[in-house]
Amino acid sequence: MSCKPFNFKGSEGAVGLIRWFERTESVFSRSNCTEDCKTEVQKMEDEFYHLTVKGNDLKTYVRRFQELATLCPTMVPDFEKMMEVFIGGLPRSIEGNVTTSKPQTLEEAINIA
Repeated sequence: MSCKPFNFKGSEGAVGLIRWFERTESVFSRSNCTEDCKTEVQKMEDEFYHLTVKGNDLKTYVRRFQELATLCPTMVPDFEKMMEVFIGGLPRSIEGNVTTSKPQTLEEAINIA
């Protein structure tokens, strides 16, 4: 916190969040913050890798997965890893359908789910 990163209220939407990331990274860069200071990105990466469908709310899961994948594109090195993480967060009843269909894109996987 000694780096004094900008505050993010959560009401700014995806574009606001991207701008917040850019400004925060700029502050980190100028102030030579250590990796220990960069907790917000780590929290998002943790959320991304542990994201699961809550109840039957597939729509919210898909929306949040896409947001996190867009905001932190370096979290998934390739398409296969992205699909693995996406499918891993689905309920088992849906996971099998998506896996056996072998989707070629994330959009295909979303449509199958």
